[in-house]
Amino acid sequence: MASGRLLVAAIALWLFGSSAGFAHHRVPWRTHRSQPGQRGLSRLASTMLPINLTPEGEQLLSGLAEIEVESELTQAVQKSYNSLGQNEILAIQKRAAGDAEFEGLAWRRLLGAVQTETGRRMEEAKVRLEELLEAGEINKLDKLIAKMVKADQLDAAFITVLNQNVEDARLKSEAVGDQGGEGASLANVFNHIASRVQEELEKKASPEMGLVHKLMRTKDAGLRGRILGYYLTPQREILLPDTTSIPLDEPKPARVDPMDFSRSITEIVGTLRSMDVDGDTIRSMIDEVKQIAKEARQVIADDELYQETSVLDQYSEALAPTFQGTA
Repeated sequence: MASGRLLVAAIALWLFGSSAGFAHHRVPWRTHRSQPGQRGLSRLASTMLPINLTPEGEQLLSGLAEIEVESELTQAVQKSYNSLGQNEILAIQKRAAGDAEFEGLAWRRLLGAVQTETGRRMEEAKVRLEELLEAGEINKLDKLIAKMVKADQLDAAFITVLNQNVEDARLKSEAVGDQGGEGASLANVFNHIASRVQEELEKKASPEMGLVHKLMRTKDAGLRGRILGYYLTPQREILLPDTTSIPLDEPKPARVDPMDFSRSITEIVGTLRSMDVDGDTIRSMIDEVKQIAKEARQVIADDELYQETSVLDQYSEALAPTFQGTA
């Protein structure tokens, strides 16, 4: 679950900082899923989307808020930090600003502990990024990235630090009119690191989040349609290594359940709305995600097996609040 949420942040980093759009998009300074900037929080509030905590999320937050001893709270936050997603952190921030003085104090104490832990992880992330930059040779760098991801060392704090450095390199390059010199070269290194981190995280993510990630990197609409058809529709055949296939007597479930796919779409849109960046850029990127959601809906609608079920209606209803207010 945590790796899936981290992949959301990595996807967003790629969308802002990929080499194809490097000259056109600003990389956000605050993309940590649990620490959106003030503009990001305001944008989330303006959408009027509810903060939907799972029962497990609510139980986690309630348990943390009840801890009054600072040292115990610090240890508890460190242990559960990777389970704190965007909704959990926004809930803490909202409750910390509540009117009930005692309850607000407990939530403010918890928020402070989370912020302290975030700062600690940011410092560790800086050390890891320096280690990657010192790798030198590209193959050595890639192996080190894979090793760190496998060891869960590249967390959301690392994504934030990487974002900051991509932005720094871009600004320095633009300030001196550097079109191919040291600034641009460093930016390319950072973007390569971001791309490789995504690829490694995709291996650990859920199938539905991995699918969304793949689609967001695929610019050809026709190819996206074939990918969606392969993953979202019921399996009617077994593909063999020699490219031939064997028809199935009874169709098997889709490789990715459409409702799981819709939840991943919602998660990515929520992350984009929480980012502290230009509103026009955010809207443009959400439009890209919405287009993918529409293409998926069409694939579901065209499948004859789904036409006999309520899957299409359920998919549409699940995503309606996500894109409420968009064109």
